[in-house]
Amino acid sequence: MRLEVLFVAAALLTASCASRDVSTTQIVRDDLEGTYSATTSYPVFQDKHERALYEAARAMSNADYASAASSYRGVAMAADATTKQKEQALFGLGRIYADVLNPAKDYTKAKHYLEKLLTDYPETELRASAESRLESVRALAGE
Repeated sequence: MRLEVLFVAAALLTASCASRDVSTTQIVRDDLEGTYSATTSYPVFQDKHERALYEAARAMSNADYASAASSYRGVAMAADATTKQKEQALFGLGRIYADVLNPAKDYTKAKHYLEKLLTDYPETELRASAESRLESVRALAGE
């Protein structure tokens, strides 16, 4: 019975950690004490913009579109953000405003951000995805 309880606790701990987007969870058994402990490692961010992009993605996955848009917008407008970070932010803004589940969806804004991405960063790795998404947005907008 004790072993079953430990497995259930380990499964619950792992599931709760997975929902928090942690990078790793390690469960360790102390043979001398007969106890278990868990250590969790969280992502390490290189700078504030990387953290903002991460937080925006988490907010988006939780359908918190306003927070996600705010984080993405901050990175897109930051003078010290890298090109790749700005590309990700513009693409994220396009996704938010094109999301059919977003109560504040706005196809005009979605098109604006996706077109800005394609215009300002023509060599972006996100080009194919942005073009595909832009085509979908235009269809949804009836263009």
